[in-house]
Amino acid sequence: MEWSIFKEPVVWVASGVMAIIWSVLANIVTPKIISLFVWLRKPKKVKNYEKNSRKLAECIELQEDKVQRYELKLEAIHRELIGIAFYLISFATLSAALLFEPKLFIIFVSVVVFFVGTRFIDTGINMMNTAKLAAQRSRELTIEKKKDEESDLSNFQEELNVRDFGIKS
Repeated sequence: MEWSIFKEPVVWVASGVMAIIWSVLANIVTPKIISLFVWLRKPKKVKNYEKNSRKLAECIELQEDKVQRYELKLEAIHRELIGIAFYLISFATLSAALLFEPKLFIIFVSVVVFFVGTRFIDTGINMMNTAKLAAQRSRELTIEKKKDEESDLSNFQEELNVRDFGIKS
């Protein structure tokens, strides 16, 4: 097959003109698309700030109470174990799909159970990280108190807030 149409000068000129038109349109539309993405992203920044504020309040509450920290760690371990149990159920239902007939339905159930287990494990990991951060901050505040008993710890607390959550009190 001969591609002789691409050898015509008219096609070359038309291609060049179309390339210029597409380039101009792209340069006109790109700033509008970028401004749309910036507009859509602003609420996410606000949501992240609110989420970090809640985590900061929870972390400050946990760093003051050791019993709550241990309770949160136990709850995190419990959630992770539930997630592992869901994983085992998922794999059992997946292997049952080999034996029983509505295979597609059983595989779908297995995938849903797997995602539920993943959600439990993620929640447990987040809870454990919060408890660890509260313990670390509590240790750092205790060390700072022992260093200089007369100083005001509010500046040090604010430095920790900025370092850990990006929030100034």
